[in-house]
Amino acid sequence: SIAEIRAVSQSAMSPGGDFVAYVVSVPRKPFVDPDGPAWSHLYVYDVTSADSRLYVGGDVNVGSPTFSPDGSSILYLARRDGDEGRALYRIPVGGGESIRVLAHETSVGSYSLAPDGMRVAFLATDPEPGERAELRSKGFKATAYEEDARFSRVWVASLDGDPEALKLPLEGNVSLVRWSPADSRLVVAVAPTPLIDDSYMYRRLKVVDVASGKVVTAIENPGKLGGVSWSPDGKRIAFVSGETINDPKEGRLMVADAETGEFAQALPAFEGHVTQTAWSDATTIVYLAGVGTETEVGRVGPTGSDRGTLVSAGDVVFGSMSLSGDASTIALVGQSATHPQELFLMSGSGAPRRVTDSNPWLSGVRLAEQEVIRWTARDGLEIEGVLIRPLGAVEGQRYPPVYYTHLRDHETTSLIAY
Repeated sequence: SIAEIRAVSQSAMSPGGDFVAYVVSVPRKPFVDPDGPAWSHLYVYDVTSADSRLYVGGDVNVGSPTFSPDGSSILYLARRDGDEGRALYRIPVGGGESIRVLAHETSVGSYSLAPDGMRVAFLATDPEPGERAELRSKGFKATAYEEDARFSRVWVASLDGDPEALKLPLEGNVSLVRWSPADSRLVVAVAPTPLIDDSYMYRRLKVVDVASGKVVTAIENPGKLGGVSWSPDGKRIAFVSGETINDPKEGRLMVADAETGEFAQALPAFEGHVTQTAWSDATTIVYLAGVGTETEVGRVGPTGSDRGTLVSAGDVVFGSMSLSGDASTIALVGQSATHPQELFLMSGSGAPRRVTDSNPWLSGVRLAEQEVIRWTARDGLEIEGVLIRPLGAVEGQRYPPVYYTHLRDHETTSLIAY
Protein backbone atom coordinates (compact mmCIF):
# COMPACT_ATOMS: atom_id res chain seq x y z
CA SER A 1 0.00 0.00 0.00
CA ILE A 2 0.97 3.66 -0.29
CA ALA A 3 1.67 3.77 3.45
CA GLU A 4 4.46 1.21 2.98
CA ILE A 5 6.39 2.90 0.17
CA ARG A 6 10.05 3.57 0.87
CA ALA A 7 12.15 5.97 -1.17
CA VAL A 8 15.78 7.00 -1.50
CA SER A 9 15.93 10.72 -0.78
CA GLN A 10 19.62 11.73 -0.65
CA SER A 11 22.96 10.34 -1.76
CA ALA A 12 26.66 11.15 -1.48
CA MET A 13 29.46 9.52 -3.45
CA SER A 14 32.77 8.85 -1.69
CA PRO A 15 35.85 10.66 -3.08
CA GLY A 16 37.30 7.38 -4.34
CA GLY A 17 34.04 6.31 -5.98
CA ASP A 18 33.92 3.02 -4.08
CA PHE A 19 31.01 3.77 -1.73
CA VAL A 20 27.73 5.68 -1.83
CA ALA A 21 26.00 6.87 1.34
CA TYR A 22 22.27 7.25 0.85
CA VAL A 23 19.17 7.99 2.90
CA VAL A 24 16.00 5.89 2.74
CA SER A 25 12.64 7.23 3.88
CA VAL A 26 10.92 4.55 5.99
CA PRO A 27 7.21 5.23 6.73
CA ARG A 28 5.83 4.72 10.21
CA LYS A 29 3.30 1.95 10.64
CA PRO A 30 -0.26 3.36 10.76
CA PHE A 31 -2.05 2.77 14.07
CA VAL A 32 1.13 1.16 15.48
CA ASP A 33 3.83 3.83 15.63
CA PRO A 34 3.30 7.30 17.13
CA ASP A 35 2.12 9.92 14.64
CA GLY A 36 4.86 11.72 12.77
CA PRO A 37 6.81 11.87 9.51
CA ALA A 38 8.67 8.91 8.05
CA TRP A 39 11.98 7.88 9.59
CA SER A 40 15.15 8.45 7.55
CA HIS A 41 17.81 5.73 7.70
CA LEU A 42 21.42 5.81 6.51
CA TYR A 43 22.60 3.07 4.15
CA VAL A 44 25.92 2.56 2.39
CA TYR A 45 26.27 0.91 -1.02
CA ASP A 46 29.57 -0.83 -1.73
CA VAL A 47 30.31 -0.36 -5.44
CA THR A 48 32.78 -3.26 -5.55
CA SER A 49 30.56 -5.88 -3.93
CA ALA A 50 27.28 -4.37 -5.20
CA ASP A 51 25.87 -4.71 -1.70
CA SER A 52 23.99 -2.30 0.59
CA ARG A 53 24.21 -2.19 4.38
CA LEU A 54 22.17 -0.33 6.97
CA TYR A 55 24.45 1.94 9.00
CA VAL A 56 22.01 4.03 11.06
CA GLY A 57 18.41 2.87 11.59
CA GLY A 58 15.61 2.80 14.12
CA ASP A 59 13.59 5.77 15.35
CA VAL A 60 15.86 8.40 13.83
CA ASN A 61 15.92 10.96 11.03
CA VAL A 62 19.26 11.10 9.28
CA GLY A 63 20.05 13.87 6.82
CA SER A 64 22.81 15.46 4.71
CA PRO A 65 25.31 12.57 4.52
CA THR A 66 28.81 13.62 3.46
CA PHE A 67 32.07 11.71 3.20
CA SER A 68 35.18 13.05 4.88
CA PRO A 69 37.79 14.27 2.35
CA ASP A 70 39.88 11.12 2.88
CA GLY A 71 36.81 8.90 2.43
CA SER A 72 37.29 7.08 5.74
CA SER A 73 34.12 8.24 7.45
CA ILE A 74 30.62 9.59 6.82
CA LEU A 75 29.22 12.65 8.54
CA TYR A 76 25.49 13.18 8.91
CA LEU A 77 22.92 15.23 10.79
CA ALA A 78 20.50 13.68 13.26
CA ARG A 79 18.77 14.23 16.56
CA ARG A 80 19.58 11.22 18.68
CA ASP A 81 19.06 10.28 22.33
CA GLY A 82 20.19 13.10 24.59
CA ASP A 83 20.32 15.74 21.85
CA GLU A 84 18.45 19.01 22.32
CA GLY A 85 18.42 19.51 18.56
CA ARG A 86 20.05 18.17 15.41
CA ALA A 87 23.77 17.51 15.82
CA LEU A 88 26.59 16.44 13.52
CA TYR A 89 27.72 12.81 13.76
CA ARG A 90 30.54 10.78 12.27
CA ILE A 91 30.56 7.03 11.56
CA PRO A 92 33.52 5.07 10.11
CA VAL A 93 32.99 3.58 6.65
CA GLY A 94 34.57 0.38 7.94
CA GLY A 95 31.83 0.07 10.54
CA GLY A 96 31.47 1.02 14.18
CA GLU A 97 29.47 3.35 16.37
CA SER A 98 28.43 6.89 15.48
CA ILE A 99 30.20 9.63 17.42
CA ARG A 100 28.76 13.09 17.92
CA VAL A 101 31.36 15.61 16.72
CA LEU A 102 29.37 18.84 16.91
CA ALA A 103 26.39 20.08 18.88
CA HIS A 104 25.09 23.62 19.12
CA GLU A 105 22.70 25.68 21.24
CA THR A 106 20.12 25.30 18.47
CA SER A 107 19.88 22.63 15.78
CA VAL A 108 22.67 22.40 13.25
CA GLY A 109 21.25 23.21 9.82
CA SER A 110 23.24 22.65 6.64
CA TYR A 111 27.01 22.30 6.88
CA SER A 112 30.14 22.20 4.72
CA LEU A 113 33.54 20.70 5.51
CA ALA A 114 36.89 22.41 5.05
CA PRO A 115 39.22 20.78 2.46
CA ASP A 116 41.23 19.06 5.21
CA GLY A 117 38.10 17.83 7.01
CA MET A 118 39.24 19.33 10.31
CA ARG A 119 36.81 22.28 10.37
CA VAL A 120 33.19 22.75 9.47
CA ALA A 121 31.04 25.75 8.58
CA PHE A 122 27.42 25.33 9.58
CA LEU A 123 24.14 27.21 9.84
CA ALA A 124 22.09 27.57 13.01
CA THR A 125 19.16 29.82 13.90
CA ASP A 126 19.19 32.24 16.80
CA PRO A 127 17.81 30.85 20.07
CA GLU A 128 14.10 31.21 20.70
CA PRO A 129 13.30 34.19 22.96
CA GLY A 130 12.88 33.12 26.59
CA GLU A 131 9.27 34.24 26.83
CA ARG A 132 8.36 32.38 23.66
CA ALA A 133 10.12 29.23 24.83
CA GLU A 134 8.26 29.37 28.15
CA LEU A 135 4.90 29.69 26.41
CA ARG A 136 5.75 26.77 24.15
CA SER A 137 6.63 24.61 27.15
CA LYS A 138 3.11 25.30 28.46
CA GLY A 139 1.49 24.08 25.26
CA PHE A 140 1.18 27.32 23.28
CA LYS A 141 2.39 26.07 19.90
CA ALA A 142 0.49 28.33 17.53
CA THR A 143 2.60 29.88 14.78
CA ALA A 144 2.00 33.49 13.77
CA TYR A 145 2.91 33.95 10.11
CA GLU A 146 6.28 35.71 9.79
CA GLU A 147 6.21 36.78 13.44
CA ASP A 148 8.23 33.86 14.80
CA ALA A 149 10.98 33.92 12.17
CA ARG A 150 14.50 33.78 13.58
CA PHE A 151 17.72 34.66 11.77
CA SER A 152 20.05 31.92 10.61
CA ARG A 153 23.77 32.56 11.13
CA VAL A 154 27.06 31.07 9.94
CA TRP A 155 29.30 29.39 12.49
CA VAL A 156 32.73 27.81 12.07
CA ALA A 157 33.95 25.07 14.40
CA SER A 158 36.86 22.68 14.72
CA LEU A 159 36.19 18.94 14.60
CA ASP A 160 39.30 17.99 16.60
CA GLY A 161 37.49 18.01 19.94
CA ASP A 162 37.39 21.76 20.65
CA PRO A 163 33.67 22.58 21.11
CA GLU A 164 34.11 26.35 20.74
CA ALA A 165 32.38 27.67 17.60
CA LEU A 166 32.89 31.11 16.07
CA LYS A 167 29.96 33.08 14.66
CA LEU A 168 30.86 35.04 11.54
CA PRO A 169 29.78 38.72 11.63
CA LEU A 170 27.46 38.64 8.61
CA GLU A 171 24.36 40.79 8.45
CA GLY A 172 21.15 39.19 7.24
CA ASN A 173 19.69 35.69 7.12
CA VAL A 174 22.06 33.03 5.76
CA SER A 175 20.46 30.02 4.04
CA LEU A 176 23.37 28.33 2.27
CA VAL A 177 27.07 27.76 2.98
CA ARG A 178 29.74 26.07 0.81
CA TRP A 179 33.43 25.86 1.77
CA SER A 180 35.92 26.45 -1.04
CA PRO A 181 37.78 23.22 -1.90
CA ALA A 182 40.99 25.22 -2.40
CA ASP A 183 41.31 27.57 0.60
CA SER A 184 39.60 29.19 3.60
CA ARG A 185 36.75 30.98 1.87
CA LEU A 186 33.04 30.36 2.01
CA VAL A 187 30.29 31.21 -0.43
CA VAL A 188 27.05 31.99 1.39
CA ALA A 189 23.54 33.00 0.34
CA VAL A 190 22.25 35.94 2.36
CA ALA A 191 18.83 37.64 2.44
CA PRO A 192 18.05 40.83 4.38
CA THR A 193 15.62 38.99 6.68
CA PRO A 194 14.17 35.48 7.10
CA LEU A 195 10.78 36.67 5.81
CA ILE A 196 9.27 34.85 2.84
CA ASP A 197 9.58 37.60 0.22
CA ASP A 198 13.22 38.24 1.09
CA SER A 199 13.98 34.51 1.07
CA TYR A 200 12.52 34.13 -2.40
CA MET A 201 13.55 37.35 -4.12
CA TYR A 202 16.59 38.83 -2.39
CA ARG A 203 19.00 36.01 -1.58
CA ARG A 204 22.39 37.09 -2.89
CA LEU A 205 25.74 35.32 -2.96
CA LYS A 206 28.74 36.53 -1.01
CA VAL A 207 32.25 35.14 -0.75
CA VAL A 208 33.52 35.34 2.81
CA ASP A 209 37.01 35.02 4.30
CA VAL A 210 36.79 32.53 7.17
CA ALA A 211 39.57 34.09 9.27
CA SER A 212 38.16 37.61 9.31
CA GLY A 213 34.49 36.92 8.57
CA LYS A 214 34.57 39.74 6.02
CA VAL A 215 32.85 39.70 2.65
CA VAL A 216 35.54 39.73 -0.04
CA THR A 217 33.30 39.36 -3.10
CA ALA A 218 29.64 40.13 -3.74
CA ILE A 219 27.82 38.30 -6.54
CA GLU A 220 24.61 40.10 -7.47
CA ASN A 221 22.69 37.13 -8.84
CA PRO A 222 19.46 38.21 -10.54
CA GLY A 223 16.29 37.07 -8.81
CA LYS A 224 15.69 33.69 -7.24
CA LEU A 225 18.64 31.51 -6.30
CA GLY A 226 19.13 27.74 -6.47
CA GLY A 227 22.12 25.44 -5.97
CA VAL A 228 25.75 26.60 -5.75
CA SER A 229 29.07 24.80 -6.31
CA TRP A 230 32.76 25.78 -6.27
CA SER A 231 35.24 24.83 -8.98
CA PRO A 232 38.01 22.57 -7.61
CA ASP A 233 40.61 25.36 -7.90
CA GLY A 234 38.38 27.89 -6.09
CA LYS A 235 38.45 30.33 -8.99
CA ARG A 236 34.85 30.04 -10.13
CA ILE A 237 31.40 29.51 -8.64
CA ALA A 238 28.57 27.88 -10.58
CA PHE A 239 25.08 28.72 -9.43
CA VAL A 240 21.48 28.35 -10.55
CA SER A 241 19.51 31.58 -10.73
CA GLY A 242 16.62 33.34 -12.35
CA GLU A 243 17.60 35.11 -15.55
CA THR A 244 16.01 38.34 -14.31
CA ILE A 245 14.27 39.53 -11.16
CA ASN A 246 10.96 38.78 -12.91
CA ASP A 247 11.67 35.08 -13.49
CA PRO A 248 9.13 33.05 -11.47
CA LYS A 249 11.68 30.28 -10.87
CA GLU A 250 15.44 29.83 -10.79
CA GLY A 251 16.76 27.59 -13.57
CA ARG A 252 19.56 29.35 -15.50
CA LEU A 253 23.15 28.11 -15.11
CA MET A 254 25.45 31.00 -14.20
CA VAL A 255 29.21 30.97 -13.64
CA ALA A 256 30.88 33.71 -11.59
CA ASP A 257 34.47 34.77 -11.06
CA ALA A 258 35.08 34.24 -7.33
CA GLU A 259 37.32 37.31 -7.09
CA THR A 260 35.43 39.89 -9.14
CA GLY A 261 31.86 38.62 -8.78
CA GLU A 262 31.24 39.01 -12.52
CA PHE A 263 29.09 36.25 -13.99
CA ALA A 264 27.49 35.06 -17.21
CA GLN A 265 25.21 32.29 -18.41
CA ALA A 266 26.86 29.06 -19.45
CA LEU A 267 23.72 27.77 -21.26
CA PRO A 268 22.00 30.90 -22.58
CA ALA A 269 19.85 29.13 -25.20
CA PHE A 270 19.06 26.03 -23.17
CA GLU A 271 15.32 25.22 -23.19
CA GLY A 272 15.31 23.46 -19.86
CA HIS A 273 15.47 24.04 -16.15
CA VAL A 274 18.85 23.48 -14.46
CA THR A 275 18.43 22.15 -10.93
CA GLN A 276 21.91 21.11 -9.77
CA THR A 277 25.57 21.59 -10.67
CA ALA A 278 28.88 19.94 -9.81
CA TRP A 279 32.39 20.31 -11.21
CA SER A 280 34.20 17.33 -12.74
CA ASP A 281 37.37 19.42 -13.01
CA ALA A 282 38.33 23.10 -13.00
CA THR A 283 37.05 23.62 -16.56
CA THR A 284 33.96 21.38 -16.73
CA ILE A 285 30.56 21.67 -15.06
CA VAL A 286 28.20 18.70 -14.81
CA TYR A 287 24.58 19.80 -14.59
CA LEU A 288 21.23 18.15 -13.92
CA ALA A 289 18.25 19.70 -15.65
CA GLY A 290 14.56 19.22 -16.25
CA VAL A 291 13.51 19.21 -19.88
CA GLY A 292 9.74 19.09 -20.15
CA THR A 293 8.53 16.10 -18.14
CA GLU A 294 11.97 14.44 -18.21
CA THR A 295 15.53 15.14 -17.05
CA GLU A 296 18.99 15.09 -18.54
CA VAL A 297 22.54 15.19 -17.25
CA GLY A 298 25.00 17.22 -19.28
CA ARG A 299 28.40 18.87 -19.18
CA VAL A 300 29.56 22.30 -20.28
CA GLY A 301 32.57 24.58 -19.92
CA PRO A 302 32.33 27.72 -17.74
CA THR A 303 31.91 29.93 -20.82
CA GLY A 304 29.45 27.64 -22.57
CA SER A 305 31.94 25.69 -24.68
CA ASP A 306 32.29 21.91 -25.04
CA ARG A 307 28.70 21.14 -24.18
CA GLY A 308 27.72 17.48 -24.22
CA THR A 309 25.00 15.16 -22.97
CA LEU A 310 25.88 12.46 -20.43
CA VAL A 311 22.37 11.14 -19.82
CA SER A 312 19.62 11.87 -22.33
CA ALA A 313 16.04 12.51 -21.28
CA GLY A 314 14.24 9.23 -20.75
CA ASP A 315 11.88 7.21 -18.60
CA VAL A 316 13.77 7.85 -15.33
CA VAL A 317 13.49 11.32 -13.81
CA PHE A 318 16.56 12.20 -11.73
CA GLY A 319 16.35 14.58 -8.78
CA SER A 320 19.91 14.77 -7.47
CA MET A 321 23.46 13.68 -8.25
CA SER A 322 26.85 13.27 -6.60
CA LEU A 323 30.25 12.77 -8.26
CA SER A 324 33.33 10.83 -7.21
CA GLY A 325 36.57 12.80 -6.80
CA ASP A 326 37.70 12.13 -10.36
CA ALA A 327 34.12 12.36 -11.72
CA SER A 328 34.44 8.87 -13.24
CA THR A 329 31.38 7.68 -11.31
CA ILE A 330 28.12 9.52 -10.68
CA ALA A 331 25.47 8.59 -8.13
CA LEU A 332 21.93 9.66 -9.03
CA VAL A 333 18.59 9.51 -7.25
CA GLY A 334 15.79 8.88 -9.71
CA GLN A 335 12.23 7.62 -10.12
CA SER A 336 10.05 6.33 -12.93
CA ALA A 337 6.37 5.85 -13.63
CA THR A 338 6.57 2.38 -12.11
CA HIS A 339 8.93 2.84 -9.16
CA PRO A 340 9.61 5.46 -6.44
CA GLN A 341 13.02 7.07 -5.95
CA GLU A 342 16.01 4.71 -5.97
CA LEU A 343 19.79 4.93 -6.18
CA PHE A 344 21.38 4.77 -9.65
CA LEU A 345 25.06 4.61 -10.65
CA MET A 346 26.79 5.42 -13.91
CA SER A 347 30.44 5.02 -14.83
CA GLY A 348 32.24 6.41 -17.85
CA SER A 349 29.97 6.52 -20.89
CA GLY A 350 27.63 3.82 -19.58
CA ALA A 351 23.95 4.43 -18.88
CA PRO A 352 22.71 4.84 -15.29
CA ARG A 353 21.77 1.53 -13.70
CA ARG A 354 19.52 1.08 -10.71
CA VAL A 355 21.36 -0.49 -7.77
CA THR A 356 18.69 -0.47 -5.05
CA ASP A 357 15.17 -1.87 -4.78
CA SER A 358 13.52 -0.43 -1.70
CA ASN A 359 10.08 -1.78 -2.63
CA PRO A 360 10.43 -5.27 -4.14
CA TRP A 361 6.75 -5.93 -3.49
CA LEU A 362 5.82 -3.38 -6.17
CA SER A 363 6.78 -5.88 -8.86
CA GLY A 364 3.51 -7.68 -8.14
CA VAL A 365 1.32 -4.58 -8.25
CA ARG A 366 -0.59 -3.56 -11.39
CA LEU A 367 -0.15 0.12 -12.19
CA ALA A 368 -2.07 2.37 -14.54
CA GLU A 369 -0.48 3.04 -17.93
CA GLN A 370 1.19 6.45 -18.32
CA GLU A 371 2.34 8.36 -21.38
CA VAL A 372 3.61 11.85 -22.22
CA ILE A 373 1.36 13.85 -24.53
CA ARG A 374 2.02 17.20 -26.22
CA TRP A 375 -0.13 19.90 -27.70
CA THR A 376 0.28 23.46 -28.95
CA ALA A 377 -1.37 26.41 -27.22
CA ARG A 378 -2.99 29.31 -29.11
CA ASP A 379 0.18 31.40 -28.75
CA GLY A 380 2.36 28.62 -30.22
CA LEU A 381 3.78 27.35 -26.93
CA GLU A 382 4.19 23.58 -26.86
CA ILE A 383 2.75 22.09 -23.68
CA GLU A 384 3.54 18.69 -22.24
CA GLY A 385 1.37 16.55 -20.04
CA VAL A 386 1.35 13.12 -18.45
CA LEU A 387 -1.71 11.07 -19.30
CA ILE A 388 -2.57 8.37 -16.75
CA ARG A 389 -5.13 5.98 -18.15
CA PRO A 390 -7.67 4.23 -15.91
CA LEU A 391 -6.46 0.92 -14.54
CA GLY A 392 -8.34 -1.81 -16.38
CA ALA A 393 -9.88 0.63 -18.84
CA VAL A 394 -12.19 -0.81 -21.47
CA GLU A 395 -11.32 0.29 -24.98
CA GLY A 396 -13.99 2.50 -26.50
CA GLN A 397 -15.50 3.48 -23.14
CA ARG A 398 -15.31 7.17 -22.17
CA TYR A 399 -14.09 8.25 -18.72
CA PRO A 400 -14.31 11.68 -17.06
CA PRO A 401 -10.81 13.27 -16.81
CA VAL A 402 -9.22 14.97 -13.82
CA TYR A 403 -6.74 17.76 -14.60
CA TYR A 404 -3.78 18.93 -12.52
CA THR A 405 -1.90 21.82 -14.11
CA HIS A 406 1.52 23.05 -12.98
CA LEU A 407 3.21 26.07 -14.55
CA ARG A 408 6.86 27.00 -14.09
CA ASP A 409 9.67 28.87 -15.79
CA HIS A 410 10.61 27.61 -19.28
CA GLU A 411 8.25 24.64 -19.15
CA THR A 412 4.63 23.76 -18.62
CA THR A 413 3.59 20.40 -17.27
CA SER A 414 0.10 18.99 -16.90
CA LEU A 415 -1.10 15.81 -15.32
CA ILE A 416 -4.28 14.38 -16.79
CA ALA A 417 -5.82 11.43 -15.01
CA TYR A 418 -9.11 9.67 -15.69
